[in-house]
Amino acid sequence: VQLTFPKADASSYLAITIQDTGLGMPQDVSQRIYEPFFTTKEKGKGTGLGLSVVYGIVSSLNGFIDVKSSVGKGTTFTIYFPSLHTVQKTEESSDKTTPSTQGGNETIFVIEDEDFLRELVVSILESNGYHVLTARDGLEAVDIYKKESDRIDLILSDLGLPKLSGSECLVIVKRIKPLQRVIMASGYFDPEERTKLSELGISHFLQKPYNPSHLLKTIREVLDGNGSSNRVTVH
Repeated sequence: VQLTFPKADASSYLAITIQDTGLGMPQDVSQRIYEPFFTTKEKGKGTGLGLSVVYGIVSSLNGFIDVKSSVGKGTTFTIYFPSLHTVQKTEESSDKTTPSTQGGNETIFVIEDEDFLRELVVSILESNGYHVLTARDGLEAVDIYKKESDRIDLILSDLGLPKLSGSECLVIVKRIKPLQRVIMASGYFDPEERTKLSELGISHFLQKPYNPSHLLKTIREVLDGNGSSNRVTVH
């Protein structure tokens, strides 16, 4: 397959094509479809994160996405992944130079109100050996944490939660377990919110949508205590 992507350096690729016969997209829309939080749906009916997450996953696997769309004629997505032979050679080379991302068997508490993102993160974590607890809003998260804090090794929380925000949850968490490890995530951190989080002892931030390999790497770094182990850490 001849690709037009400058980073397509594998010897061969597996292509998966998904096609519909819908309304299609004008060029100004198709150029923005991977932007986090961009959506053409009505307010409250779309997050604009679906294709951003897909793009992040495909990119983390050294793949590429090509989209062709015509108004009134539908849309075709073609996803390219390096062939198994190429992947095996890359992994063998990588093993000689850099350590691979490690999983673990710790318990991680995922607090995320978006069903798709929560299920995605749970799938990534469980497939890498972690035990996972989940909550869909701030109040539910606090209730679960009060009961399960002793066995929770790390919290991965969205900042913009309904009912009780991520930073408000963090205040309660610190009262219960001051040394709790935490990773806070958001698509955007307001400067004032960043200041408030810094005052709570937070020094790192994880940008959404999630990149699976970066997510796993960050979790492992925080759990292994790279840096201070007696502070709430956010990446």
